[in-house]
Amino acid sequence: MRLTVRISATGCYVDTINPLVRGTAVRLRILTETHMFEAPATVVYAHTHLGMGLKFGAVPPNSQNVLQNWLPAVA
Repeated sequence: MRLTVRISATGCYVDTINPLVRGTAVRLRILTETHMFEAPATVVYAHTHLGMGLKFGAVPPNSQNVLQNWLPAVA
């Protein structure tokens, strides 16, 4: 399933027509041609027919490195 995702250091927003219920635990996996990010997350809010906000749990070190490379450098 392809989704649009906006990501930050602590979580992400996933555009989806059928968001999950607030409080649902998920395992998030984001793949690109060269990298994979995977971490546990929890749905913190949902907008019916629009999407949901996820808060990351403990991000494994390899995924943390991928995330840091994806995010813009902090000035």
